[in-house]
This record gives sequence, structure tokens and C-alpha cells, in this order.
Amino acid sequence: ERLRLLADLHASLDEGKLKAFQYNADIIDLAPDDWTAIVNAIELLAELEERKEGSIDDAIAHLAKLGLDAGANSNGNSSSSGGGSKTMSFALALRTKCESNGGAKVIGRGPYLAVLEAARDNLSRKNDGTNAQILSDAISDYVDAFASWTSCARELRTFMQALMDSGNAEAIRSCRKRLAKRRDVAVTSLDEFYTTNVDDKDGEVKKKDAMDALRVEAACRVLDADISRDDIDTAWVSKKTEKNCYSPPVVYKDRAGINRARTFMERFEKCETLVESLDFREWTPRDVLGIYATHALVAEAASCLHLKQSRAVMFLVCAKALSKRVLQRSKHHAEALFDEISSSCVLGASQSMLDTFAFLDAKNIQMASLLHHVVPALDGNSVRFEKFHKIYVKWKSLQQQSDGDIGESFAKALRYGAFDKALEFTRFRDTLRCSFAFSQMDAIASKFKSIYLHSMRLERHGDIAVDKADKDFTQKVEKRVEQVTRQFAEAGQNCSNGILCVGNGTMEEQHEKNMLYLWKNLCFTHTDDATGTNSSWFPPYLSVPALAAPSWFLAKNSGKNTTSESSSYRDEWTRNHLLESLSYFSVASLGSCNSIDERIHTIREMFEYCAGDSASKKEVKEENGEAFQSWMQMNVFAFNETFIQAIVQNKEATEIFDAISRISISCSRNLAKDIRAVASNLHLPNSIKFALDGIVGTTSYVSSHVLTVSCNALILIIEGKVFETVNKRKLKELLEPVKDAVDDLLLALREGAIDLLKKCNENDDAHAAEVCAKEIDDDEFPGINTTLMQKIATELRTNHLESLEIAAKRIELLQTELSWSV
Repeated sequence: ERLRLLADLHASLDEGKLKAFQYNADIIDLAPDDWTAIVNAIELLAELEERKEGSIDDAIAHLAKLGLDAGANSNGNSSSSGGGSKTMSFALALRTKCESNGGAKVIGRGPYLAVLEAARDNLSRKNDGTNAQILSDAISDYVDAFASWTSCARELRTFMQALMDSGNAEAIRSCRKRLAKRRDVAVTSLDEFYTTNVDDKDGEVKKKDAMDALRVEAACRVLDADISRDDIDTAWVSKKTEKNCYSPPVVYKDRAGINRARTFMERFEKCETLVESLDFREWTPRDVLGIYATHALVAEAASCLHLKQSRAVMFLVCAKALSKRVLQRSKHHAEALFDEISSSCVLGASQSMLDTFAFLDAKNIQMASLLHHVVPALDGNSVRFEKFHKIYVKWKSLQQQSDGDIGESFAKALRYGAFDKALEFTRFRDTLRCSFAFSQMDAIASKFKSIYLHSMRLERHGDIAVDKADKDFTQKVEKRVEQVTRQFAEAGQNCSNGILCVGNGTMEEQHEKNMLYLWKNLCFTHTDDATGTNSSWFPPYLSVPALAAPSWFLAKNSGKNTTSESSSYRDEWTRNHLLESLSYFSVASLGSCNSIDERIHTIREMFEYCAGDSASKKEVKEENGEAFQSWMQMNVFAFNETFIQAIVQNKEATEIFDAISRISISCSRNLAKDIRAVASNLHLPNSIKFALDGIVGTTSYVSSHVLTVSCNALILIIEGKVFETVNKRKLKELLEPVKDAVDDLLLALREGAIDLLKKCNENDDAHAAEVCAKEIDDDEFPGINTTLMQKIATELRTNHLESLEIAAKRIELLQTELSWSV
């Protein structure tokens, strides 16, 4: 740890690169499998070599003292020719020393992977045919040596991506050819085992050899799938740029996804007798075949989005079935669980997301990097309060535990002289403090509480029975049911770390300045990687997590990237996070501050700070008439921005009221139209009909956020809490179309969706299962059976019904409130 600190400090200095390399080399000498030190050493040595100074000779001399002769070669493998680079010579020397000291089983695989890292680094610095071929050969050599190790394919993923990004067709073709050759040998061996009666005498030996062959087959198939992007592209992240850019998965050849999925599932089913008696941890090579079959079907689904979205839904249902098939025996397989959570999200099954998340055999401490998987189910308030509360308790307990445990552990580490551990605790504390998942959960908890409080007030006023499931929470709510605007202020405060607060009293002007200063100096630095466990075909939840499903379906019209050219997914979420906080704050504070003009000026400056010049860009896009500017993009995804713009413009009360009412009317009318269109869809069975277009997620978000905020703003203006002089009669006339639009939305939701789903039964679910199975293939598809498909259809139907009923109840309460105002 001391050497690592010294290496990091020297690496930060322009003149310290040589010393940094030497310290990293010393770390490798002490711990030859230390991957961080290996990567740092290769990168630093490459920099020294590029400078062409005498320091490179000093670096080589230091390696020689450690027994790492930079001129040493190993056993003549094809990757041994490093194109004359010092980094490759260093990596080969490291591998040679490892082999002389016992090999990978004694030392570890780090020195072997060092050869691939050196080849990747050289290719990144000079993309030519020679370097691409060296990396291709290094990958193939590693497969030859370690394909029978379960971790082989995962370890090579970064290097396969680098080879693909190089675009060198010859090197890629060469790699695929060697992978196919290795795979075919393993398949022949396995098929012989499957068709031969194994004697008890040599049964264990043959079974062990067969398991090695299964690992080789799985590794080669997975790696070939990763690299064969000319057939199917199932990845969403491009590493060519520093930003994470989402490209929807796509099938380039007709039925390529179906054919790959069938092949993978046939091999998956065939090897069950081989692995069934083994420990569940030995099932990984079999499970990965099912997982990649799932990804192939999702790619087929995404490729249908341009023409037949109903067919895309059916493929997604079948993909979900394959995930469940994997999980039937491997209940805690994390990658399969993440796949099912993602498919549930796209299909609008919020409750299923939470149920699957509960199966994760993960420590509470991992919530910081796993919580984002279920954020879409929570952000739109599409689940009941008690379900949200279970997740909330886990998240809160981790924060509370970390507050106490980290400080205590830090002190104990210092007391016993474990200074490296003390540093580890401080780093972990900073990680939790800046957690992307935790910042999301903070915002969702505030929004959920705000909406719950508002609903409680309306229920009490309307003499409707109140749910008493959580007595403590309900008691707290009942004390505040009359404070209509205060709950929105609280949501705004929490969403922005307490910066937004309602200012009153004689220090109003100073308060505005302080608030604006704090807002502009907000620091959102998220240190954990929220994308590390995402399914390869499903991106992080950009902008509005509740709209993850409609975002996926809209990807057909949004080009290659769903982020702007200058922003990452975290930038997008943080921006919307601030705008959403500001929309809540605007509704709350304008009705309770002393100076309306001063507050509007402050809100305008806050808005311009976090929105930038996006408004003008948006207007240009609308003028150009681009296809992806649907009503959802303009009114739902961009709601917070549009809403705040309406408030901060220098217009009188009637004009502002009219601008906000247009948002409510547009969202209500268009959503009602979409719900009726989905309900009348003749291509999808009734049980799974509302999985189309992410309509459930859209409905939940519109009811819980868009209509809630805009309707409350309209009511505040009518009540005279925003503008001192208003023509209430005129405003009430303008509110009538809003009420009519909300009434129409509620009618469409009740009669078009909820009544339809309530009429469905097991026969409808069985019909849906049959239709989906036939859509994927007329013949029986391995891994997909009628019972499993019917279970999924039932699951989707009950999930959709629950979420839509929650949304309908929310809209009904807003409808009541609008009626009072009129």
C-alpha cells in the first residue's frame, strides 16, 4: 500500500513517470498478480517509450534488477512478437517469470493477461494491421490456455471490445476462425460424452473432462458472439469515445437472433444431465449459454421496433422466459437476474422488478451499486407504498450503518496500525457519500413522500378511507395534511440536498442570493459505476428513470445516442434531477414567499444555470420536424424544462396559466389516445397488450409527476397565492378544458385498460403464451414451454393492472381537486 501511494503521487507529476513505473514494478515483484499495478506499469512504460528519452533505459535497467529481462520471450506463441515495443517485451518477460514460478495456478492469471493488455495498449496508440493481429493472436492464445477456466470469457471482454473497435476485418476474422476451431473440438468431445454410457470405473475422469469441454464451448461461443457484430449487435456501450453512448441492439441478418438463441438453448438443455449433480457454482458455463440466448432474442425484439412493435413485445416476453429458465435451477445467478429485471422493466412489470431484485444474493453494502436496477419501478410511483418501503428500509439502513461503522472501523484501524485499511474506510465513505444510486434514491424518496402526502390530504378532504398500513408514517402524514404546498417544498429540499427552501421574513433578498449561490455551487460527483452490472442490451436510465421503458421503445427514432453529444448518462440524470427539484420547488415556494417577482427571478437564474441553451436547441429541432420529437419527447420527457419555462417568462397570470394548462391538456389527451390505441391493438393478446410502447411507465409518470405538479400550479394561481391580482373567473374558465382532458384520461384508463385487464383470466394468459411461442418459431423452441410462458403472461397482466390502478387513483384525486377549484 505504501508503494502504491508513492506510485500514484509520482504518476501525478510530469517528471515523476519513471519513479511511478519503478514503484509499480516493485509492487509486481511483491505481488505478481496485482492487476492494477500491471496496467499502470504498462501504461507508464508506453509513455516513457514514446518520449524517447534516456529514462526508458533506466526503466529497462530497473526491470532487469527484478529479474524481468525485457528481451525475454516465452515459448514461441504467436503473440510473442510484440512489434518491437518495450511494453510487449515487459509483458512477455512477466509471463515467462510466472511460468518458471509455478504458472497461473500458483501465481495467478495477471501475468498472462498482461500480454493482452500490452497488445491492447499498443493498438490504442497506433491502430494498424500489425497491432490488431497481435491482439487477435494474444486473445486466441489465451483461449487456448485458459478456455477451460470459468472466468475466461469475462476476462477477455475488454480486449474483444478493443479488437472490435479497431475495425480490422482481417484480425477479427482470424480470431473468429481460431475460436470456431477450438469450439468444434470441445463440441465433438461433449457429444461423444452425451452418447456414450460412462462406466463407474472411469466415470469421474470422463465427467471432469466433459466439464472442461463445456467450459471451453461456452467461452468460445460467448466470445464469438461478442465479436460477431456483423450478425448481431447486442451491446449498448461504445468505448470509442469517453462518453457512454447507447446504441439499441440490432440483428443484421434475417432470423440471426432466433437462430443463435436456438443453438445456444439446444446446447443449454443438452448439458443438464452433465451438471445436475454438481454444486450450483459449477453451473456457470451452462447458464451463460442461456443468458446469451436471451440477449439474441432481445436483439430480434429491438430490430422489430421500426416496423412491428407488437412482435417486439412477443420477443421480449420470450426473452424473459429464457431468463426464468436459467433461474429455475440457478436461482441467484446475478447476470440472469439482471436480465430478467431489465426485461420486466421494458415490459412495464414494476412489481416483478422488485420481486426479482429480492432474489439477489448480495450483501447490503452492495446496494450502493445495485439499487439503480429498480429505480424505474420506484421513480414513477408505479408500486404500492409498502413495496417501496421495503427498498427504502434497506437503503436507509446502509446509510445509517455506514455512518457509525465506518468511523468506528477507521479509529480501530489506526489504533492497531493498519493504516492501509484506514485509507480504505475513508475511500469507502467518500464512495457512499457520492453514490449515484443513493442520489437517485434521495430524489425518489422525496417525490414518493410528497405524492403520498398530497394524496392523503385529498383523501381526507374527500372523506375517503385512508390506508393505515404504516401507522407511524400515517400519523406523521396526518399532522401535515393541510399543508398543501409545504410537501412540495420538502421534496424540493431533499432532491437538491436541502438547498431549496422556502424563504420568508425580512432577509428575503439575502436569502435569494444565498440560495442561488448554493445552487450554482452544487457538486454532483458520482464515484461508483452504476453501469457495471447492467445487461449488455439495456442502458442506464437516462434523464427520467420512470420512462426507461418508453425510452427503449422510442430508441428506434432517436438515432444512435440517447444522450447529447457533450453529456454522459450521469450528466443527463443530474440535469433532470435538478430540473425536477426546481419544478417541485416552484410550485411550493411561489405560494409562500414574500416577493413573487424576486422568487421568479431566482428560479429563472437557477433554470438557466442547469438547463443552459437547451431550450433554443429544442425549438430548432421542432422546426426541422425530426421524427423523434413525439408528444412524449416534447411534453413528458421535457416536462420539467417546459413547466419552469412557463413560470419564469415575463408574462401576466393568465398567459402563464394558459401555458401550464396546455401542458396538462396535451399530456392528458395524447396519453388517453395512446391508451385506447394499445387497448384496440389486434396483434397482441389482451394479457400482454399493455407491455407495448412502455405505456404503463408513461401513465405512472404522467399521473404522479406531470399532472400532479402542473395541476397544483394551476390551483395555486387560481387561489391567488402566486399573483396578487388575478381574474379568478377567467382562470376558472381556462381550467375547464384541463378538467375535461383529465376526465377523458381517467375514462380511457378505466374503460380502455383497467376493465379490459380485469376481464382477463387464465385462458387469456394461456392464449398469450401460445401466440408468443408461435411468433418466435413454429417448431418447439428449447427452453420455452407453455407453463412457463403462461406464468409470465399472468405476471405481466397482474403487474399492469396494479400499476394502472395506482395511476387511476392518483388521477381521480387530481380530478376531485380540479372540480373543487372550478
